[in-house]
Amino acid sequence: MAAAVPRPVVLDWEVVEACRLDSKAGTAIVLLNWTDDPLAALTVTVPGGAEFTRVSTARRVKVQSSRQGNQLRVTLPLEHVDVLLLEP
Repeated sequence: MAAAVPRPVVLDWEVVEACRLDSKAGTAIVLLNWTDDPLAALTVTVPGGAEFTRVSTARRVKVQSSRQGNQLRVTLPLEHVDVLLLEP
């Protein structure tokens, strides 16, 4: 029987891999696009992410963020690799 463990990050593209790293300063989510083509819009849903007030990326791409209940939803373009930075 599988345990009902919530996913740390939910992505709307199966070909993208995410690794969430939490610290006292905030959260970094490493995003890896395994396709040969850039994605115009990737949506990342962060459960429990409503406390984050600053959202940016290491590559300084434009992001759109919104809160839905206790979740943070971020949409951004993704070429091959980027790091989503979430700060309280």
